[in-house]
Amino acid sequence: MFVVGTDFYKPLLIFINNILLKEGTMSKDDFDIIRLTDNLEIVADEVKISLQDQLQILNRCGSTKNRLL
Repeated sequence: MFVVGTDFYKPLLIFINNILLKEGTMSKDDFDIIRLTDNLEIVADEVKISLQDQLQILNRCGSTKNRLL
């Protein structure tokens, strides 16, 4: 999950880290998927890579009816 706006969202992530993780209301694995950035190129590049990976998996599984393939 990408969170764009480091100045705005950094306090939220600190809260999540200091309170929710310690209280057990959020797991470390869930927290680790959060990517805080201001760089939209990073977001676009990682989404593109993820989409390519997913399409390769669908292709290997024989899913030829996917309109993205």
